[in-house]
Amino acid sequence: MKPLEQLVWPLARLGDAVIALAVAARLARAGSVANPAAPAQLGDRELDTWLEAAGRLIGLELDPVVASRADAAELLSNSPPALLAHGGGVLAVVAARRGRLLLLDPAGGTCAVPLEHVSEQVLPGVDPELRARIERVLADAAIPADRRARAHQHMVGELVSGQMGARGWLLRLPPGAPLWRQARRARLARPLVSLASAHLAQFAAYVLAWWVLGKGLLEGRLDRGWLAAWALLLLTILPLRMLTTWSQGVLTTGVGALLKRRLLRGSIRLEPDEVATEGVGRLLGRVIESEEVERLAFGGGLIGALAAMEILVAAVILGAGAAGLIHLPVLVAWLGGTLWLGRRLVNSQRAWTDERLRLTDETIERMVGHRTRLAQEHPSRWHDSEDAVLWSYQHRSVAFDGVNAALLVLVPRGWLIASMIALAPAFVSGADPADLAVSMGGLLLVWQSLGRLVDGITRIAGAVIAWRRVALTYGAAARGELLAAPDAVLSAGSGRGIAVETSGLEFRHAARDTPVLRGCDLVVRAGERVLIQGPSGGGKSTLAALLLGLRSQSAGNLMSAGLDRVTLGSEGWRRRIAGAPQFHENHVMSETFAFNLLMGRAWPPSPSDLSLARQVCHELGLGPLIERMPADMWQIVGDTGWQLSHGEKSRLFMARAILQDSEVVILDESFSNLDPESAIQAMECVRARARTLLVIAHP
Repeated sequence: MKPLEQLVWPLARLGDAVIALAVAARLARAGSVANPAAPAQLGDRELDTWLEAAGRLIGLELDPVVASRADAAELLSNSPPALLAHGGGVLAVVAARRGRLLLLDPAGGTCAVPLEHVSEQVLPGVDPELRARIERVLADAAIPADRRARAHQHMVGELVSGQMGARGWLLRLPPGAPLWRQARRARLARPLVSLASAHLAQFAAYVLAWWVLGKGLLEGRLDRGWLAAWALLLLTILPLRMLTTWSQGVLTTGVGALLKRRLLRGSIRLEPDEVATEGVGRLLGRVIESEEVERLAFGGGLIGALAAMEILVAAVILGAGAAGLIHLPVLVAWLGGTLWLGRRLVNSQRAWTDERLRLTDETIERMVGHRTRLAQEHPSRWHDSEDAVLWSYQHRSVAFDGVNAALLVLVPRGWLIASMIALAPAFVSGADPADLAVSMGGLLLVWQSLGRLVDGITRIAGAVIAWRRVALTYGAAARGELLAAPDAVLSAGSGRGIAVETSGLEFRHAARDTPVLRGCDLVVRAGERVLIQGPSGGGKSTLAALLLGLRSQSAGNLMSAGLDRVTLGSEGWRRRIAGAPQFHENHVMSETFAFNLLMGRAWPPSPSDLSLARQVCHELGLGPLIERMPADMWQIVGDTGWQLSHGEKSRLFMARAILQDSEVVILDESFSNLDPESAIQAMECVRARARTLLVIAHP
């Protein structure tokens, strides 16, 4: 085994390490991606920035992660492929197997190293003074010498377990990658093959068991041997059914997790205009429908596919029966009618779902605006639209239930009647009893499988309807952000002393012909404090959104430090320019006060970050608030926690923007909710803390 120092990739070869790890983990093919340029000497934050940009350049994600000493072993054993910081460079961890880590050798090949050895090497050493204090405590407690080493180790582990330990970067496919690539990476092919094989074997054992019993009865040879064979075949079904259920659970859970990740990414990638036109009820309906897609689409698809397999086997049995030439055309026609009813079900369920979501939307909107209606709307008008909406919903429900009942009842039960009528001529003509028994068995198998097929069709129909609501979110996950070359992210310099510059800037909403902003020219030099005033609806907030990178301009140029968004990339742009949007576009997360302050800086925070956040809060006048909260800065705030006033929220948003440590800070109407004294205090803090400041306010 090579010494660990020989397996460290220096920063000069960091691009090689990223590519080699992606190829070794089968996330990329050799020669299919460009090698990012090697960085110069980097600090921790610059290294995170460069690796994130390098990962995006090759179509992957490199997520930074810091684990405490207590969690370091779990990070090393469960997170590969990953890069691990060590000795001024990185270790490239391909996989973890049986207590050993497979590391890439910079000289070529791989090397297996015990996990404990890597953990000891990458974790920072324990303070000698702490060890000395522990020894004194053990000596004072008169711990025997043979137990002292073990006690010392346990005490060290308890005292330093929460300290920062291993630092690394996880290499992953982005949630917006094709679902089949993510499924292959998650190794979901195995449970899929296991499910199909186990179900087919289970169905075959079921058919064979009843064939053995029927043959024994018809031939008059039903002795103990035949009964034993029949019983053994039935017993064989039990473990096969257990394997089927387990495989289906693993497959459903895996695909559901991938779908949730993609929908979450898509919801983040939605443009503001795509969300602003929807009310609370519609957004809630979209969330509900996303759950329906996961529950119905995959489950219904599996049930339908397995039922189709059963029908194919049953069709072979029907063809070998006494009325095979009649049964097979009837079965084909019956399946065609089933699909036709399934299409009608989709259409009727679509209309019913639209009415249901409309009813949900109006109900939620009335709940949200209940206090306003009590104060401003006459009681006689509270129920003007409810009757019409409920009548329409009832009408659609009756139509949907009728088609659904026809599919659930007529398809399987009608098949029994039609297939028995088709078998009647063979029965009357005195066909061979064995052939008649085969036909009876085949039509019963089809009847059973049609019930499962109908169940699958109803689930798939529900998923198709739900998909209409989440397709936009699902597709948004694959939208490519502006990606910058890793060296460009780090090379954003002074830009001729200009922090932000626009020329001919124009923006129009997708559904409107008239631009909200037209011909906007602006130059903000580094270190300046700029105030932008104008009437309501004049485009001030739109300009702020463009400068913050929340919207993309329709025309014109927009640059920061001499580089545009295409060069800097979306993430690089947002790192240079931070801000607090208008009050209604900002949010207090249901998390700790500290998280809400530092969510744009770093998490988990370092002691210096927490100290800086506390200092900024005191300068903004939030010191008394922190003192009142029982858990200090770790108090849960937001909708489900400590309630903040409008003024406290505004100052929290300002602190959040300042703590991002960006070159430019933009505040949009941030002082409008403050009293004059608090506004002056907050303005002094912002002017002192922001490198370059742009404030938008009403005249």
